[in-house]
Formats: sequence, C-alpha cells, structure tokens
Amino acid sequence: MKYILTTIILLLGYFAQAQQSHPTLNVIGSSELSASPTMTIVSLSIDSKESAYDQSVKNLIRRIDLLTDDLKSIGFSEDQIITSTFSVSENYEYINNSRVKDGFHASQTIKVSFKQDKKRLLEVLNKAVSSSANATIFLSFDIDNERKDRLKKELIKLAVKDAKIKGEIIANESGFKIIGIKEINYTIGYGSYNDFIPITMQPSVADQLDIKISNFESENLTFRDQVQITFIIEKK
Repeated sequence: MKYILTTIILLLGYFAQAQQSHPTLNVIGSSELSASPTMTIVSLSIDSKESAYDQSVKNLIRRIDLLTDDLKSIGFSEDQIITSTFSVSENYEYINNSRVKDGFHASQTIKVSFKQDKKRLLEVLNKAVSSSANATIFLSFDIDNERKDRLKKELIKLAVKDAKIKGEIIANESGFKIIGIKEINYTIGYGSYNDFIPITMQPSVADQLDIKISNFESENLTFRDQVQITFIIEKK
C-alpha cells in the first residue's frame, strides 16, 4: 500500500512538473446566434418635476396610478406591471454659467411583457398614448425563457468549439501540437443586442397605428458569448 501511494505521488509530481515545463496557448472562443423575437416589452416612463420634494413624488405616484389603472383595464394584472426604475433627485439648471438648484425630479418606469401579437401591441400602444398619465413610451423585443436557455447552451458549445479550432490552427502553424488543457475561464457574458425603440405619438395618431404597426417590428435578435481556454502545447 505504501509503495502504491509513493508511486501515485511521484506520478502526480511528474505531471505537475510536465505541465509547468510546457508552453501554453491562450485562446478566446466566440459564438454568435440570431433568433426571431417571441416577446414584446413596452416600457412606460414618467417624469415629474416640481419645486418641492413631496409635490414631485405625489405627482409621480398619481400619474403612475393612472397608468397602472389604464393597463389593468386592458387585461394586465398587478403582477404583470413591473417597476424597472425609480428615482428622486434634486434638479439643477445652469444659469449664467452657474449651477442653480431648480426643484426636484422624480421618475419611474414600468413595463409590461407579452407574447408577440400585433393586435395586442396596438391595444397597449393605443391605451398608453391616450392615457392622461402622459408617459414616454419605449418598445423592445426579447425571446422567452425556454428558448433563451436553449440558446445559452448552444452558444457555450459553439464558443468552446471555436476555441478548439483556433487553438489547433495557431498551434499547428507555429510548429506545435495541443496535448492538454491547463485552464478554462468562463464568465457569464450571454447577452442580446436589442436597442430600445422610442415612440413619440399624439392621441390623434393612435387611430392610424394599425397601418404603421409594421414600423415597430423587430429584426432578429443577436446573442453572443465567449470562453477562454489555455491549452498546453509542445513542439511537434
């Protein structure tokens, strides 16, 4: 038993020394996939500027409540209306090159998400435009969580494959060969590239939205990821 343990220790020491003596090749593998959006996200932002802090907040809350009631009237539940940002800060203006305090600025953004549906989108936009809450409207697109999880896995596989291909080409062209992997680094960097589309409309335009709704359709979304692999190499 003592002999076996001694042999194992010597072998481990040999492999550790072998790894340290071999040069390494650091490669970043990248991946990119496109997907058609399956979800629509409508973000509604309200800004309130008043001379006093409490007035600014009260006005903001009043308008948010109006907007929330409007969204509920077309079928959204309380849980589906999500607050994404909220802030209150002092407001400043520059007068004669001097920074002067000018009341308080309160803002809040709420959003609703739903499966892609032109009629539903038209309904939400019409309601938001006609609301007395006077919100600024932003439109964006995404994919559902189930499809997103599948994309994440596929992106990682493609990134690893890309790193291997790059590593083999670089090593081979440099007179080396890959004999192992020393280290793998992966930071969750999965992301979609989907810009917000700002929408500025007057209530009088709402009746024409069914004609112009194609202007708010999204192109395919692009998702990217990467992995870093350090290969152990040796001369051929």
